[in-house]
Amino acid sequence: MYINNYFYTHSTIGNRLIEDDNIYMTDYYTKLFKKELSSIKLEGRTALLYAIGVSVSQSEARNSGVVTVNSSVTIKELTSYSAHKYAKVFNKSNNITYMNLNSNTCASSMFSLYEAERLLKLGDVDNVIIVTEERTSSKTKTVFKESNIELALGEGFACVVLSNKGEVKITDTKWVTHYDNNPFKVTKEGYDKIFTECDMVKLHGTGTPVNNKAEQEAFGHLPTILYKDTIGHTQGASSLIEVCKVIDDNKAKGKVLCVASGLGSFYGSCLVWKS
Repeated sequence: MYINNYFYTHSTIGNRLIEDDNIYMTDYYTKLFKKELSSIKLEGRTALLYAIGVSVSQSEARNSGVVTVNSSVTIKELTSYSAHKYAKVFNKSNNITYMNLNSNTCASSMFSLYEAERLLKLGDVDNVIIVTEERTSSKTKTVFKESNIELALGEGFACVVLSNKGEVKITDTKWVTHYDNNPFKVTKEGYDKIFTECDMVKLHGTGTPVNNKAEQEAFGHLPTILYKDTIGHTQGASSLIEVCKVIDDNKAKGKVLCVASGLGSFYGSCLVWKS
C-alpha cells in the first residue's frame, strides 16, 4: 500500500501542544487542521480508522475524588464520539463505507496501518484514512508513576491517506502478541516476532532500561534511529507520527522497519520504503 497524503504535529520534550486542559483534544486538532482535513477528497469506497492510546473503560472507571477538568458535555469524552466527529468532516467529500477505532495503547496507530493493509488487500475499500491524536492527561502520568516508570510524555496528531498505488510505499505490516505476566514488559522475543529484513530500524525507543535491552538484543545488528528522545512519547499516536517523521527524515535510507510495542503485550511493525 502507499501513503499519498500525510500531515502531523507533535510537541517537544518539556512542552505541550494543548496548554488549556479544558479544551477538548478533538476540538483542538480538528480546528488546527481544518483546511487539511477538509481538502481530502477521494474517489471510491473509503475506510476511516481512528486510533488513540490508553483508554478507560466506563464500566471500570472510579471517581478519585479529585476533579481537575470540568466536563461540560460528557459524551465528548468518548472515543466513539471523537471518531464520529472526524467521520462528519470526511463524509462531506468522501464515501465512508467502513469505520473502526482502537486503543491498543502505545502501538495503536501501528495496528491501524496493519488493519489498513488488510482492508486494501481484500478489496473492501479503495482508500483508507487514518487519524490518530493524543494529549497528556493526569491519569496517563499516574499509570506510569504507579509502576515506577520514568517516561517523557508527548502530545501529537497525525493523518495519513493510503491506497493501493501512489507515492510512499508501506509493506509488511505485522501485529502480534507475546504474553508476559507483566503487562509493561517488552522482550526480544516479542520484537523478533515483528522483524522483517530491512536496511535500518526506527526503534520504539522509549528510553526505559527494559525496552532498551529488548531492542538492543533484537535490532542491535542494524543501524537504528529514534525520535522519542526529542519529541517524547506521544503514546497511541506515536507509531503514525514517527512513520511520518521517517518519511521526512533524510537520514532514513532504504527499507526502514518501524516498530512499536504497548502495554498489554502488543507488538507491531511496518516497512517504509525510502530511496
